[in-house]
Amino acid sequence: NGNNIGDTNDNDVLEVGEDWQFTCTTNIYEDTVNVAFATGTFVGTSITIDSPPDQELVTVIQPAVIGNYVWLDEDGDGVQDAGEAGIPNVEVTLSGEDDQGNPISLTTYTDANGGYIFRGLPPGTYDITVTPPAGMDQTYDEDGLGTPNTTTVTVVEGDEHLTADFGYNWVPSSST
Repeated sequence: NGNNIGDTNDNDVLEVGEDWQFTCTTNIYEDTVNVAFATGTFVGTSITIDSPPDQELVTVIQPAVIGNYVWLDEDGDGVQDAGEAGIPNVEVTLSGEDDQGNPISLTTYTDANGGYIFRGLPPGTYDITVTPPAGMDQTYDEDGLGTPNTTTVTVVEGDEHLTADFGYNWVPSSST
């Protein structure tokens, strides 16, 4: 508190009627916490920057979401059938670049139901890669099996891409 010049009630929240000073050199995303200096005026979801000699409009960008499900494809047909359970504790990695060329790399694990999600993503193109449990063969991913255990997803501001699913089945004992 007290670090934001213009925060008249010292609550670290930019409110209507407050003029803050900050400097921003990148996109501002909805869930971003910024420590910076500039002068500006809040208008709707944007801040008009009044720092002479230029005036710039900073738009708050709605982050994207990518995720969904890694499941045990018991019949190996590449279709999520009723009763086919998710696979828990599977590592899922997101890697790629946002639309500004900045590298992004995140890792999560599927939950008890095989679900996973990456939130707060800037617009960009990302590879979603699953590290399958030992002894399993892939039967499905959203962009085909040409890139094993990986699907590529492009998201724009505010996208909720919840179909990046992966199916796996046990390797038959005759092939081990």
